[in-house]
Amino acid sequence: MYTYCGTPLNMAPEIMGGRPYTYKADIWSIGVLIFLMITGSYPFVANTKVKLVEKIDVGLYGFS
Repeated sequence: MYTYCGTPLNMAPEIMGGRPYTYKADIWSIGVLIFLMITGSYPFVANTKVKLVEKIDVGLYGFS
């Protein structure tokens, strides 16, 4: 799969990077959704897409 689709806050790192992805990208998105439902905020938040990608690559997430 190579299609770039979804919102950046829910998107798996490989999709954001334009790399091929598998069903594991869907599992990532489900994990983001579960995190959002439990905490009420997204795990990775940034002002720009570039900073968002950096936070995801590093694994820098937070609780609001």
